[in-house]
Amino acid sequence: MAKPKQRMNNVNMAFLYGVQIFLLLAFMHQTDRVLQKYKFPVVLRMALPEDGPDTSYFGRRFSGEGFLNEAKRQRKKITTIYLTGIPAEDIKRFDLVKYESRKIEYTHDTMNIIKVHFNENCTYGQFVNLVNIMVEDKHKRYMYYKDDFYIIKNPIIETVSNNVKMLYL
Repeated sequence: MAKPKQRMNNVNMAFLYGVQIFLLLAFMHQTDRVLQKYKFPVVLRMALPEDGPDTSYFGRRFSGEGFLNEAKRQRKKITTIYLTGIPAEDIKRFDLVKYESRKIEYTHDTMNIIKVHFNENCTYGQFVNLVNIMVEDKHKRYMYYKDDFYIIKNPIIETVSNNVKMLYL
């Protein structure tokens, strides 16, 4: 037979479990109202590129293939700089990239595009070096597409009047 103090602890534990079950059952019907606060009417949608050509407006306008097709259509000149993967040689080529990218940025040249080609001997550090050049010079439009890094001039925005802005590509 259990001692009176132990029996009292068992009764108290049973009472607490009973209260918890009662509260669970009493408020079970309100769980939908609580969950509604954490449900969102719109789901985060994500678009992943397909292997084939993308025919949507976004794909034609902002994908790598779409951008290059648009550049060909507008007859933009693409200057290619080939990296060798040899750090001593590529330092000079990075200086050339920096010079050319600054030239198209500060002369507002929207007809020229710089293409930097990475071969199989190039390292990730060289890619990071190129991105550092872009960040240092505050370029806003560049992309990496099929082992090539493209540097593009930002479009020029001029204010014609108070309400209208002209965008030159």
